[in-house]
Amino acid sequence: MKPIVLSILLALPLSLLSQTTWYVNDDASGANDGTSWTHALTNLQEALDTANTIDSIFVAAGTYYPNSNPYNSANSRLNTFYFDYASALRIYGGFAGSESSLADRAEDSVSLHVTNVSILSGDLGVAGDSSDNSYHVITVDHGGANLLFNGITIMHGSANDTTSQLLGSSSTGTLIYNDYGAGAYVFGAQNLFQNVVFENNIAKRGGAGMFMTEQPILMQSILRLYGCSFHNNRVQHTESQDSHSGGAGILFISYSGAIINHTSFTANSEIGSQGGGAVRCITAKPFFRGCLFKDNSAINGDGGGAVYCAINSTPEFDSCSFVSNIANDQGGAVYCDNSIPTFSNCSFIENIGQGGAGAMELDGGSDAVIENSEFAGNSTNADGGAIQNWKSSPVIKRTLFRDNSAGGDGGAIFNYTECNPWLENVTLEYNEADSNGGAIYNRRDCSPIISNSLIHNNAAGLRGGGVYSIMSNSAPCSPILTNVTMTENSAFISGGGGFDDGSGNTLVRNTIIYNNNAPLNAEVEAPTSSIATALHRVIIGSEYYATGVDPPLVFTTGVFVDPLNDDFRPMAGSMAIDIGDSTVYNTSSTPNISGMTVDLGGKPRIMGSQIELGAYEVCSDTLTPIVSIDVFANDTVDSGTVIHFEASFLNGVSSSFLYSWLHNSDSLSSGDSLELSLTAGIDFQDGDSFSYSMTVNDPCLETGFAISNTIIMNVIYHADTTSEDSTIGFRSPDVSNFMIYPNPVTKNGVLNLNLADPYYITMTDLFGRVVLQTTAEHTIQLNGVTSGTYFVRLENENGYSTVRKLIISD
Repeated sequence: MKPIVLSILLALPLSLLSQTTWYVNDDASGANDGTSWTHALTNLQEALDTANTIDSIFVAAGTYYPNSNPYNSANSRLNTFYFDYASALRIYGGFAGSESSLADRAEDSVSLHVTNVSILSGDLGVAGDSSDNSYHVITVDHGGANLLFNGITIMHGSANDTTSQLLGSSSTGTLIYNDYGAGAYVFGAQNLFQNVVFENNIAKRGGAGMFMTEQPILMQSILRLYGCSFHNNRVQHTESQDSHSGGAGILFISYSGAIINHTSFTANSEIGSQGGGAVRCITAKPFFRGCLFKDNSAINGDGGGAVYCAINSTPEFDSCSFVSNIANDQGGAVYCDNSIPTFSNCSFIENIGQGGAGAMELDGGSDAVIENSEFAGNSTNADGGAIQNWKSSPVIKRTLFRDNSAGGDGGAIFNYTECNPWLENVTLEYNEADSNGGAIYNRRDCSPIISNSLIHNNAAGLRGGGVYSIMSNSAPCSPILTNVTMTENSAFISGGGGFDDGSGNTLVRNTIIYNNNAPLNAEVEAPTSSIATALHRVIIGSEYYATGVDPPLVFTTGVFVDPLNDDFRPMAGSMAIDIGDSTVYNTSSTPNISGMTVDLGGKPRIMGSQIELGAYEVCSDTLTPIVSIDVFANDTVDSGTVIHFEASFLNGVSSSFLYSWLHNSDSLSSGDSLELSLTAGIDFQDGDSFSYSMTVNDPCLETGFAISNTIIMNVIYHADTTSEDSTIGFRSPDVSNFMIYPNPVTKNGVLNLNLADPYYITMTDLFGRVVLQTTAEHTIQLNGVTSGTYFVRLENENGYSTVRKLIISD
């Protein structure tokens, strides 16, 4: 690559530098100068050496090997495609070799990675012999924010050595370790990998697909992966385990902020390292969205078939799926030690942790946050069919545990030693434990707080079909159950609903324990003395206990609407209605559960004279949804005026499920909120109508559909004396093609303008307040402008103007 002075590069915007496209095709037979497909270069390294730092390189289908290295070493295993801090190259693969532009390239995954696959391969010596392969197929040394890899496949790197070498000067250089990063060795980088496949790479310690470490020096951006695939990469650690090994797909060490979107991790494996078949995080905070982790494995390590996070890591996972991953030890999908991961809208399906924790192991202060997720069909030969906690107290909300199984204790959740998990609006159903605790097992100072939750149809081979709690090492357990429905659970010996040894201070409040099964103590097995202090407004079998010390009230009516079909809402006339104690939700109560404002079905938690028992509330009133709209201006307005519409709900409806703004009875694609801002004469014309429709998913509403009043707008058009142009909404054709991009733009980002001359720019929010005024021609820096919807008005010195809508995102 041609050298370039960093200060000069930073001083010049990319738009002012000349950009060239270079062509690479290993079958080309022309002049081989890279100027076209006919005369393409035959080796990618030639293109890297020839191209300027901002050029694009188009790579045709074929296999390309690194034939040089930045160390000036004769050792061919050090050969690597090298990209330094100044590089803003854009490398595109997946071309057939005849396309006239990037737009002509087929974008589907089959075309990119099967039909027209462009392979960067480390298989340098004897074909198929990994012992002589390149240690690192590509090396990115503080790559810039504009460096792009798109549509290529990186494979056959082999970082199987314990040696290292210095990259750069002895005073400022970086040691590159040859047992990490076989596919890609990335440090201090902030570039983008898009539709890139990392496959069949091998590393001795970690990061066979990619090794990522060290924050960028100039934090202009962060490293991003979009639509990538990590498949069949392997870490094989033959020495003793260490805390910095694992992660066959990606290993993060001391790198925060990486964003991995819609990327798959499949059939990756680690053998003998500490853990993480696909990903390992060490003091790192990557963010995963829409990713798939499937068929990954961790063999002979701590565990984490897919992911292992350690040493104060805080990874975030949103809308990710963990399917059929396996660990020989613990955590079939995830293992966390002294780390706090977050999982939102995730699914854990049929993972196996053979030594414990079918899906997730949380150790040593790993207080994970799990929301709106599902654990189904996970299993272990030991304890914790879905989750095992040790000295960790996760917060679990609105999550389903179904069909998980344990060969030991805790069919769904196993809590051992100083664990106080928080379970809110959780369903545990059809889980099984061969020993105790069909759904939840607590031992040795473990006191979960379980509220607004349903525990049904779980089974234990010994005791405690629903929940099991026992003291160990003189450390009792004191779980607190509030508004829990525990029904149709079973145990082979006793305590079909629950077992408690009575050594702690268990509390059971506003709860239904009904129709559970066991040969002995079908509902609950616990000492009489502990029952006296534990119960407060509780149904056990056909008896209602106001408190444990008072004689129970025997009843003969049914309790649930349709238990045969798992509908455990209180039926009409049920003993569970309006008989609970609402004060347990006061802020002064212990624990403070006042923030739980809805029941398991999403209805308000307290309706009627008192709260219901169990997980579900009964509607005290049946309402009809009503929605209305207002316009925050007169309905008669001048052309060019920005008008704000706002919808509001009535009759207790707080939000809608499906909704739409209607313009002349047609749905607006931009109508995605309660507020709408449009410009008269541009977005609507004289006589146009506006309304709002909604469909709500609320069991307390008579109907789920409502439509608002209709507002008819009157637009006054004024003659334009400054221009012959008659187009409504702007005064001159020279600004009619005004563009702002990107749109949406990120907060504190740079907004680009396609203007030939300086113009006055005014940005206003939805309420007409000016948030930015400037004069600009090419770019606007949006520092200090918060996320939201805005209107950008362009006006030149002659008064010619137009308006564009802008969205700023976080």
